[in-house]
Amino acid sequence: MRLLVVSHACVTDINQQIYLEMEKMGHHVDIIVPSNFVATGLANKPIKVKRWPGFNGRIIEIPTIFNKSIPLHFYKKSLKKVFADSNPDAIYVAEEPYSISCYQVLKSALSHTTAVGFYSAQNIQKEYPFLFKKMEKYVYKNAALAVSISADVTSVLRNKGYKNNICEIPLGVDEQHFQISQKWRKEARKDAGIPENAFVIGFAGRLVQEKGIDLLIKAFQYNTKKIQNIHLLIVGRGPLISTMKEKVMDYGLKEKVTFKVDAIHSEMPKWFNCMDVHVLPSKTMTNWREQFGRVLIEAAACGVPSIGSSSGEIPFVLEKLGMKAVFPEGNIEELAKELELAYQSISHPENIRDIAISQFGNRRIANKLIHAFQSVV
Repeated sequence: MRLLVVSHACVTDINQQIYLEMEKMGHHVDIIVPSNFVATGLANKPIKVKRWPGFNGRIIEIPTIFNKSIPLHFYKKSLKKVFADSNPDAIYVAEEPYSISCYQVLKSALSHTTAVGFYSAQNIQKEYPFLFKKMEKYVYKNAALAVSISADVTSVLRNKGYKNNICEIPLGVDEQHFQISQKWRKEARKDAGIPENAFVIGFAGRLVQEKGIDLLIKAFQYNTKKIQNIHLLIVGRGPLISTMKEKVMDYGLKEKVTFKVDAIHSEMPKWFNCMDVHVLPSKTMTNWREQFGRVLIEAAACGVPSIGSSSGEIPFVLEKLGMKAVFPEGNIEELAKELELAYQSISHPENIRDIAISQFGNRRIANKLIHAFQSVV
């Protein structure tokens, strides 16, 4: 099958890996990406598009308008010629159905193929302004397939009026890139100045209110009173970085907390290997709850167990990973208890990894995506 993918996420090379898996299965994949996309809050200049090693399909870079917004960005030139040149059997818009780019692709693609699918992770039903509601309805009417990442997302799509095919496919993890490595573990601890014998509690993600990093720092402070050789590693950046560093200083934790703000996604296996336990303490907000928690499966592929809050999809992902360390979101005392239990427990990295790959490995996810699109071609 010839598949054409439209995805802002694929400006980051590691997000192309799943399409490499499709190529290994004998399919042809081309990808359209913005040439000037800016990840607001993480950078102030366009991301330089890179190719994932081994991926052979065309990467077609096109400039976008509103290049600092995921839902608002759209491509400056007509896509019809690109569709004709690629001659795809199916087109996958890896964007939400209310986004301008998704609407733009549908409008341009339908004269070439009706086998067009979109992606959705929206697990809270929201009503958008008139123009976006109209675009969303057009997508719902004309798309042949919706790729939903969870049952909650599927429910939202149905409640909002989408009547065509839905395939529930979770996010995946690159099983070759995310691996268990004692070499990376030692290297990461040396680079971060963390003692080799320390028990390392880790967080990886955006430093924003909804990710609950403030709760983790407070819970960690409780545990330092009971456990001597623990260390907190925070990998990520965002608007709360200065505030969180101030909290660390106020709590007297400067020597026990390390911030790694310059890590890029392709380096994350090294930092997950640095951890003994990973924590995702997300908090449900008025208009947001955790949609999946990809860091859970990435950590697990590196053999690292996770503790997660009860927000959104986290408990269900942990259950599929064979993990039970879930605390009520926002409850610092319960999080501190889970951290103490993790310190006292013996983990089995190879078993953790085996389960993660069997459930969420990109080969498996790529195969499900291909079957989903073949069903509508």
